[in-house]
Amino acid sequence: MVYQVYKSKIVLFLSVFLVLLGSASGWAKKRKKVKKRTYIKAIVITDGAAVYKQPSFDAPILDYFEMNKKIRIKKKMVPGIGGLGSFYRVRLKKGVYGYITDVDIKILSPKGKVKARRDSPAEKEDVVGPMEGVFFRRFAGLSYAYENYAEKVLEKKEQEGISFVGVKFSGPDTFGIAFPLDIEFLYAGKAPQFYLKAADTGKSVSGFIFITNVAVNLPAWEAGRRGLIYYGIGATGIYTNFQVPKGGVVLDSQEIRLGGFLDVGAAYEFYPRWLFRLESKYIFEVNSYPSFLAAIQYQY
Repeated sequence: MVYQVYKSKIVLFLSVFLVLLGSASGWAKKRKKVKKRTYIKAIVITDGAAVYKQPSFDAPILDYFEMNKKIRIKKKMVPGIGGLGSFYRVRLKKGVYGYITDVDIKILSPKGKVKARRDSPAEKEDVVGPMEGVFFRRFAGLSYAYENYAEKVLEKKEQEGISFVGVKFSGPDTFGIAFPLDIEFLYAGKAPQFYLKAADTGKSVSGFIFITNVAVNLPAWEAGRRGLIYYGIGATGIYTNFQVPKGGVVLDSQEIRLGGFLDVGAAYEFYPRWLFRLESKYIFEVNSYPSFLAAIQYQY
């Protein structure tokens, strides 16, 4: 197994990496704490709206609300017993609760303004959508990367476009680390075809490439709570395992290389909790080459 490390590049990248790590830690400390609301404000829009003992139109009626009465309801809507209607749990007085149908109320924002109906996209965002920007939330998902992968074969630099699939984790508290990080694992189940130059004529090569990337990113621009453009720096570890037929035997070629990269990317939450991410990297290791990545992630 051969270990190739460009010491000067590694020292430079580690220095900048630690500086950005400190910056990201500072951002994490400024992270806005949002109190999770169990009950939300609403206003009655039907005069004489009935409050039922259970979420059912056949249940005993506990009270009637007049129009424009402001009430507190539980954030989660429940289906009616038997599948008829939808209800919210409402507080009548201390220790006493009932159920009011969704058509008799309007959700209010924390400032007391009437919000869109709960089943509309705007209301869904308020209930299950982001309370913080993309940068300060944690996502995980599948990724696809395309790299103009480069290696030295027979003392000559060779390059080939290779596709990778993998998983990508983003945000604070990833693997127990408080500040926001991007961690990805990529796999390509093939050997670059330029290895054929080192193999016996007419023989094929096989193997795989496994890559681990860890990046510290900082927000360059945030589009509300849904969009983000970011930049950063990271460290990469590359493990290759190729089988090359040569001289009547199969040579087992294994190698570990370390390096760094610069990246820039954009992320957008296209549906509550679902994020689409595009990213471009320029990788510096024994060889230098670009990489492009797309990922779909889910907030967890």
